[in-house]
Amino acid sequence: MGRVEKITGLVLFVAGWTLHCLAWPWASALGLVLVGTFSLILPGIAGLSALCILPAIWFWGVLAEGSIPCLAILGLAIIVPGALALRRHLLWEWEVLANEELPFLARRKLYRMCGLVFPLVVFPLWGTDVYRLTLGVLAVAILIAEVVRKRSAGFDRGFRRFFAGVSKKEEAENVSGTAWYLWGVALVSFFPGVSGPTAAVMMTLGDAWAVMTGVRWGRFHILGKKTALGTAACFVVAFFSGFVFAGMNSAVPVRPAVFLAAAIVSAVSELVTPGRWDNLTVAPATAFAIWAFGLVL
Repeated sequence: MGRVEKITGLVLFVAGWTLHCLAWPWASALGLVLVGTFSLILPGIAGLSALCILPAIWFWGVLAEGSIPCLAILGLAIIVPGALALRRHLLWEWEVLANEELPFLARRKLYRMCGLVFPLVVFPLWGTDVYRLTLGVLAVAILIAEVVRKRSAGFDRGFRRFFAGVSKKEEAENVSGTAWYLWGVALVSFFPGVSGPTAAVMMTLGDAWAVMTGVRWGRFHILGKKTALGTAACFVVAFFSGFVFAGMNSAVPVRPAVFLAAAIVSAVSELVTPGRWDNLTVAPATAFAIWAFGLVL
């Protein structure tokens, strides 16, 4: 790839993204958080992440506003030639992603990111009732699976084999992380308004940033393996993602102070809760904080 071609592609790519930010500010801001998160989990695929998140931005933007602004159309028209100019670099990113074996931590966090399909797709598309029903059915299903695996050695072996690539060793003899996660987000789905899905977004993204940042760059440990840098990253991302998600889905104006307080609760809950329990404690604590601080702030 020539230098001029690369610079041209980057300029067009950034210009197109900027127009999307102007057209759909909330959706684009959430998209940027996801691009950053995927790039943190899988270093070196920022361009591919930015390209793949665009359909989600269109999905959220059209759902929220019911129309397609001219700026979004123009932005897409600019991004397409930009992506073509960067095609060799994007293809290289894809080959790296396809050929390298992902480390366990990256696989686990990518798997956990799949949980965002509930607040980011099911909730905006079908509303609160379907969101609660979907999570409730899955929570009951995983509860049944956990009970059966304790009574059937064959089922337990199949269960562990299915989740082997994303499960910690201690989960072989204990309740799986998938179960704790589904129970936590199912529980908070019954909080009023957008508190439940917002807490699910804050917990999922905040946890990813806390773990990946702490493992890579954290030096000062606060409690056990948890670091000050990881906790700070959790707070920042929880605040920003919660504020943006609520702004995109709430029928009333959102107040930053509410999500600032909720992000503090989320980060502290993640810090003080033992690893395998945090999926069950962080989301309820965060949802309660959003609801409670929403009444008083």
